[in-house]
Amino acid sequence: MRTIIDTAKRLLFKNIACLLLLELLYKAGFFMIMIPVCRIAFRVSLKLSGFSYLTLENIAAFLRNPVTVISLIVILALSGFFLLLEFITLTIYYDFCEKEKKLSLEQILFPSIRRMIQLLKQKRNIVLLVTALVSSMFILFPLLAALLTQMKIPNYIFVSALNNRTFKAFILTFLILASLISYHQLFLIPLMVLENNSFRNAWKKSGYLKKGKHKQIILILIVWNLILILLYLILYYTILFLAAVITYNVTKREIVYIAFIKVYEQISFWVSIFVAMIAIEGNICIITSLYNKYRDRTISNDCVMKILQQMEQIRQKEQEYYEKRRIPFRNRYRKILAISGIIMIGVNFGYIYDSVRNGSNLKKESLLGIAVTAHRGASADAPENTIPALEKAIERMADYAEIDVQETKDGVVVLLHDSSLERTTNVSKKVWDVTYLELLEYDAGSWFSKEYEKTKIPTLSQALELCKGKINLNIEIKARNKDQSLVEKVVRLIEQYDFEQQCVITSTSYSVLTRVKELNPKIKTGYILAIAYGNFYNSEYADFFSVKSSFINENMVRLSHHLGKEVHAWTVNTKTELERMKQLGVNNIITDKPLLAKEILYKETKVTFLGLFKQLLEMTEP
Repeated sequence: MRTIIDTAKRLLFKNIACLLLLELLYKAGFFMIMIPVCRIAFRVSLKLSGFSYLTLENIAAFLRNPVTVISLIVILALSGFFLLLEFITLTIYYDFCEKEKKLSLEQILFPSIRRMIQLLKQKRNIVLLVTALVSSMFILFPLLAALLTQMKIPNYIFVSALNNRTFKAFILTFLILASLISYHQLFLIPLMVLENNSFRNAWKKSGYLKKGKHKQIILILIVWNLILILLYLILYYTILFLAAVITYNVTKREIVYIAFIKVYEQISFWVSIFVAMIAIEGNICIITSLYNKYRDRTISNDCVMKILQQMEQIRQKEQEYYEKRRIPFRNRYRKILAISGIIMIGVNFGYIYDSVRNGSNLKKESLLGIAVTAHRGASADAPENTIPALEKAIERMADYAEIDVQETKDGVVVLLHDSSLERTTNVSKKVWDVTYLELLEYDAGSWFSKEYEKTKIPTLSQALELCKGKINLNIEIKARNKDQSLVEKVVRLIEQYDFEQQCVITSTSYSVLTRVKELNPKIKTGYILAIAYGNFYNSEYADFFSVKSSFINENMVRLSHHLGKEVHAWTVNTKTELERMKQLGVNNIITDKPLLAKEILYKETKVTFLGLFKQLLEMTEP
């Protein structure tokens, strides 16, 4: 066992630069293709399923839809293709590492692509895509576990799932079958790639190679993966510790815990992705090492010699083929790789920029926990609906800032909740009776405190410019019958600032939401309900319901989620009500106290590192 593990470690680091470049190029290509495919498939499937959002309650109906099934088949087929290519490439790479002192990228990549094409040309070998997916499910378990931990499942759903015997039996049966298949096909890829076996023969030989060695193989796999897990834990907690120290020293004390929660989530996600990459490389390495050890000891010496001669001939032909073309085509290969690498990496940086600039669609889905919206900006810390209030909302790391918009006499869209200016500016006029230039003369901050004296009422353009790439907006349109152009102006400004993916529009008027959808169906809309009674659930042009928290109960949340509609609760400021909304599993909490809401939402006893960090903060308080 020790010899196999030592061999695997040696192979991992023998040509580490080549291996890292290979994985970088592969992952860049994978994400370049899969991200847009998944986005389009998800958007189309969600729309044709008749849902606005994917929730835990409607996910079963979503998955049963024929369009969703077709989309999943396409995504799984593409994933299987990429995984199979990676398995083949790594198998060839580790096999070559035992025989070559130094390897170049093109020396591995192009033969791997050719070998995969040869395999898939045979129709029966298409099943390799399925076997690659089954094998990867266990290799990629850390990533799957990380994604599941990001999905903050409401307690009542979690308990229901655990108490459902059929569900538990199905999961257990699936895991057992998948484990048996994965173990039986352990040497399938090496046998097909390195020995040119058919799928049927490779399947049989894979079982034969393990005959009488099951305990040893299983023990080696367990020890090897325990080593990988140990390395993961050391890396993970080292990074968390350093992040905690940095966050503590560079962040204001009042928001340091919330800041670290955000850092913690990002670290958990990206470290798990990194570990998934290492898990693939490490497990293919140990499988190849096991295969190389056992393949020559399972048959007679005559057969061994014959196979070795055939393999040597194949290798010589490959080497001759490569050497003949090495000089004239080497530069061409490298140019192709360099250009392809630059394009793929550039596209991925584009995805990252788009995610930062316009917000991540994944984070907006209701599967990923409860979002927090700062009511009228951070209105407990700064004058409502002003630039300072939005800046405070950003500083307090709210997910959204809720703002109210109305129109001035000369048609400028501004931030204001009341129709009268009296409460916030001490001027007894209606907003539609004054021009924007007149508004600039009014003080909208003195009523709150002297610190905000001479604060002005901002325009929606100023708010969008400030919040772009920093915080999402919940834009409530305070429409009147005379304000026919207000909706058009708000939508036009959202489009001008490319803000569709970073905002939602809400209103107490359903006709406003209908008009928004007519102008731009991509913009999410919310129907504000002060009293949640009556048949409002099937409102076609409302993607979610914004409801006063006292009217929200478990049945309402369940029914809304079943129909693919989110539930946003307003205005929740007490600890008791925040706890109740968390327990019910609403999707968004609108509050004047975003810091308190975040602390309650992230209060999880199972997350020991966060709990320890919280205790240390309390101990260091003066």
